[in-house]
Amino acid sequence: MPHKLISVVLALWLAAGPTGCSESSLKHRGPATMPSTASLPPHVQGTIAQYARLDRAWDISLSGYGVVVGLGTKGSSEVPPGVEKYLTEVLLKNKIGLRSTGTEGLTPAQILQDKDTAIVIIGASMPIGSPVGTVFDVYVSAMPQTQTLSLVGGHLMPAELVIAPGGVAAPPSTNVQRFGDVSGAVFINPFIDPNSAEQSGKLREGRIIGGGTVTKTVSVRLSLKEKDYGLCVKIMQRINERFTLQRGSGDGDMAGERVANAVGPDLIELKIPMAYRKDYTRFLELVMHLPVSSDGSECEAHARRIAREMQQPTANHRELALVWEAMGRQMLPLMQSQYASTNSTAAFYAACAGLRLGDADAAKIVVKCASNANFPLRLEALEELGRHPTVAAGTDALRAMIDDDNDAVRLAAYEALRARRDETVARQIDLPGLFVVDVVACRRNYVVYATQTLERKIVIFGQNVPVERPIFFTMNDETVVIDATKTDDKLSVSRKIPRTGSWSEQMKVQADVVSLVRALGSPADQDDAGRIKGLSLSYGQIVSLLYQMCKQRDIPAKFVLQQSPESARMYQGAVTIGRPDSPE
Repeated sequence: MPHKLISVVLALWLAAGPTGCSESSLKHRGPATMPSTASLPPHVQGTIAQYARLDRAWDISLSGYGVVVGLGTKGSSEVPPGVEKYLTEVLLKNKIGLRSTGTEGLTPAQILQDKDTAIVIIGASMPIGSPVGTVFDVYVSAMPQTQTLSLVGGHLMPAELVIAPGGVAAPPSTNVQRFGDVSGAVFINPFIDPNSAEQSGKLREGRIIGGGTVTKTVSVRLSLKEKDYGLCVKIMQRINERFTLQRGSGDGDMAGERVANAVGPDLIELKIPMAYRKDYTRFLELVMHLPVSSDGSECEAHARRIAREMQQPTANHRELALVWEAMGRQMLPLMQSQYASTNSTAAFYAACAGLRLGDADAAKIVVKCASNANFPLRLEALEELGRHPTVAAGTDALRAMIDDDNDAVRLAAYEALRARRDETVARQIDLPGLFVVDVVACRRNYVVYATQTLERKIVIFGQNVPVERPIFFTMNDETVVIDATKTDDKLSVSRKIPRTGSWSEQMKVQADVVSLVRALGSPADQDDAGRIKGLSLSYGQIVSLLYQMCKQRDIPAKFVLQQSPESARMYQGAVTIGRPDSPE
């Protein structure tokens, strides 16, 4: 899932009082004026959000400097002052010049001064609380002092990421705490026309999809609005009571591992439970919606107040259902009472909470919502079904929605079926560290879908999607040529070698999209007969080629590039390096 603190949590903080915190704010706050209970929304009253806020609640800005290689002659030999010493140390740290890394005989100076390389500034937003090993997108841009022309086809060598105070790149230094590592192929916006003077400058910018890895977690903390050690301890105990459960208990953590720890009269440090490592933003939501009191009669009264509020047509049903979910499985009877509500929104969110707490019957309600073309939360319902791959209900409905008139519905249905390992979706190509290709069986028009965040993936809706013949196709940057007459059984494919400008030998490729993508992306190794088996294009280059071929109808399919709803937030949080344009 995309890394974010879901908007409802922001709403909770705003409803509960101004946050007024920064990521460098480590000191305890002084007393704050507490809002009256009557002024609080029903989903906040009595919950942790009434008394505390999440501290350092937004993503942490990271920055770094690195070297992109594989640019042929489109890089530059300039190395800005102050950066050369740092990058030399990093290259030596990564064992440049040793036979074991395939760089025997090379020195850092040779690499930095070669026009096959470019010095880049790196920016990223690391989600607060993300466990070590969490991946995230990273953005790169050729340094403004250099004459790099393009990062197309480039690969970022291993680089280190550090805190960027205020979103400004930190000075290069190896003596600063490392929070992330990054490397990987550079993805350039496929809609950029390299022959356009207005757009060509954007070829100096790109992203490393899923290329960042968290190496040090920045802890999430709760900050009480007033110093009250007794309340602080009570909230800590309540969180541990709910989320630190016995081994095998289902939705909690391993025995004995504390989730919350009070470190002052108004500060609690949170540890993401093992069960929520892949969905830790949900854990933070549940913490903020958890009622403070654990008294049985008070909990029952609170839960029934939520039930009454759920009956109101203008209620915030999502937030109310989260309170039930935070309280746990004992709330299932009240949730189930809402499944038949005439208010479809109330029924949906109650069913989502029930499904997350293990009520398989709730899936029927979610499936009904997902199948309703007029239900306003249809995509959210599909996403919810994808979160529960072991729940059998809904598979037939998801298969039908693969042929929906709405492309967004088709994509969401694919994601849910993929999570269920359904036979409708077949993984045709898996090049570790490079990209994957899935083919979806369908009856409607062909679609080629490419991701641009967290995972490099091409999804082809339709089996045996052809490449039309006759064809004489040349990429906009003249990197690849594809040629075939109407009677040719196979395509002739070749690429320009970046370093020399010469052309590779031609490959003969079956005239379908999967075969073409496999030939383009596979490493340029030789088979037993000495023929090359691939052309080693990057994922970004292949996506750009597919877009151009679909646009020109050489591939009879609609091209869809994944849209990242949080891209603006990511760019805002990252070091300023420019933003690739999106299609209209």
